[in-house]
Amino acid sequence: MDPGWSACDEVAAMLTALLLAALPALSDETLAKLHDGRVVVESRDDHAHFPDFVPHLKKLEILQHTDGAERALQTVDAVVATVRYALDYRFDKEHLRIDYQLAPDLPHDIAAARGSWQLWPASDGTLIEYSSAVDTGRSVPGFIRSYLAKSAAADLLEAVRARSLRR
Repeated sequence: MDPGWSACDEVAAMLTALLLAALPALSDETLAKLHDGRVVVESRDDHAHFPDFVPHLKKLEILQHTDGAERALQTVDAVVATVRYALDYRFDKEHLRIDYQLAPDLPHDIAAARGSWQLWPASDGTLIEYSSAVDTGRSVPGFIRSYLAKSAAADLLEAVRARSLRR
């Protein structure tokens, strides 16, 4: 845990979930393009559409976008309150990884957030590892902490899987 993070205020030290998604396996041609550093677009869906299927995500506004990064303002129904915060995303296409953290220069309703998405091709789909840590900046009731630790990451990954099956 980072020295600035309070153990009692942190919603979860780290939520980590793995999912073998029913996403189509990446073809050898697609993998070769990614390893060469080329961008491969195989879907019309993008980050801006996440509120359409991600539980508790009410609004997502892309503030900045480049090939390797994105800043997104998010509004989340966090069970007992609605919170707004901006995340800076960094895309590592070569390693099929997305890292994110709270945008340091904007105001937020939470104290800190960081996490990652890691994808690995698998013979029968795509393995997804999602990690997230959030410091709300205030005391969080135990039942909410428990819900987030046990259900939030699983709900998110299940929503990603369901969305992939609808394509």
